[in-house]
Amino acid sequence: MSFSVLVDIIETSSSAFAEPPAPALLDKVHRRFPNAGTIEELRMSALGQSGPAFDLDWRTAGGVRRNARVGVISFPGGSLECVLTSSPGSMRQDCQSLNQLLLSLRCASLDGKLDLPNVTPE
Repeated sequence: MSFSVLVDIIETSSSAFAEPPAPALLDKVHRRFPNAGTIEELRMSALGQSGPAFDLDWRTAGGVRRNARVGVISFPGGSLECVLTSSPGSMRQDCQSLNQLLLSLRCASLDGKLDLPNVTPE
């Protein structure tokens, strides 16, 4: 079965940022996935920041078992919301794909300057 990754970048007018409380995020997650059970609470990182994330498990209306990883990372001026949905048998591998995407965002600094690490020996 395939997987999907949805990434929303939500801008705010304020440069201040605060991590959403895990219980508030979990409540939002359960409204989005009402039949899901929480497997694990963890952290998700990108842009030099981290935020709460949850792994979920549920059955669709057709009886198909699905997993998801949902997380929010706040940064000055907004937040990054990520949702990965996958089949249970490939969740671990699919999470690695999500982590690769998030890793690509870790190289971008919050001041808008892209500073890539030197990869050649000096």
